[in-house]
Amino acid sequence: MPPAQLGEAQPTLSEPVDLTGAQLTVGRRAAGKYAPSFPELERLCSHAHLNQSWLTRLQVAAMMWASYLIGMELPGKRALFSRLQIEFEDSRQAVAPFDYEAEIKEVNQFGEVTIQGTLVSSGTVWARLSLAAHVREDVPQATVSSVEKLVGRSPAMTGKVALVTGGSRGLGSCLVRGLALHGCTVVLNFLRSQSLSERLRDSLAGTPGQVVLERGDISSLEWCKEAEKRLAAQFGRLDFLICNASPPLLPLWLEASAAARVTDFVQASLAMVSSPMMAFLPLLAAEKGWNVMVSSVAAIQPHPHFPHYMVAKCAAEAMVRAAATEYRGISSLIVRPARLLTDLTNTPLGRKGALPPESVAAAILKRLLSAPCPGRVELLDQFYNC
Repeated sequence: MPPAQLGEAQPTLSEPVDLTGAQLTVGRRAAGKYAPSFPELERLCSHAHLNQSWLTRLQVAAMMWASYLIGMELPGKRALFSRLQIEFEDSRQAVAPFDYEAEIKEVNQFGEVTIQGTLVSSGTVWARLSLAAHVREDVPQATVSSVEKLVGRSPAMTGKVALVTGGSRGLGSCLVRGLALHGCTVVLNFLRSQSLSERLRDSLAGTPGQVVLERGDISSLEWCKEAEKRLAAQFGRLDFLICNASPPLLPLWLEASAAARVTDFVQASLAMVSSPMMAFLPLLAAEKGWNVMVSSVAAIQPHPHFPHYMVAKCAAEAMVRAAATEYRGISSLIVRPARLLTDLTNTPLGRKGALPPESVAAAILKRLLSAPCPGRVELLDQFYNC
């Protein structure tokens, strides 16, 4: 498609609509005009090696529209694009911007939405599309009440101090709640989630413990050294170091084009364990505390799409074992849960059998409330799926 056939890019939604399953009913429609940015279209074609393809630029633009529709308008934010079929009619006179119409034709029992769409230029239909997407359910949100239901509350950890990395969401936030419910002072480390961290801290104001926020890059050894000085000056002790933070996880494969990304992920992931351990283990050892690392069953059950994740978790587990030989007074716990129910696993099949983070947090807290195991490395891999 020559540039002359492509007009100005059309304004589109900057944020996806958030439609629930109840709102996505047969007959719901979307309509408007669409045209991608020509420079962006060219970059896409170059990156995907489409310049020598039989596909025209207009046909590529049609596929870009399909992705936009599913992810931004219909179904929108909760969509998992599952199927696309396009029948191109005579598109020699078609131009962009083009008009589009889309309508939900079916919603099946598994939450998959089937949509029929048409693309029109100058009143003539030049493409008919059949699209499908699964609509994700909401992930149940952990609360102080949902955690307390499993772990209770007590003053058992009054006077003790814990540092939880990646503590603003998911399993980390459940651990923060559980520790605070038992009287612990919890230093919640986060990097970007300021508002989430503040809401979590405020929600725990009525518990026996307290939450202190520490924003910073836990993978940075220099930041960790400075944070250790602040915590030592403020509290004078550290009883629990819980390394829970991990880089964002996306699928990668062992191929040359992904080599740098695999290496970068492993390095970043390991740094989120090694840096806090190197900085805080002396303070932890002074209290004969617990060194806790959240690993994954992926360390022993590799997945073909996540070799980088497996390598990173194996390396982190080895770091904990090495630390236990040097700091013999500390107790070490490697937590190896199976799949957790999070936004990452919130797919029609991924939800099946996934563990609620509260269940894993409850098992960890139960162990930390029990007798320590100085000089040993324990493995926690059995959890009750509540």
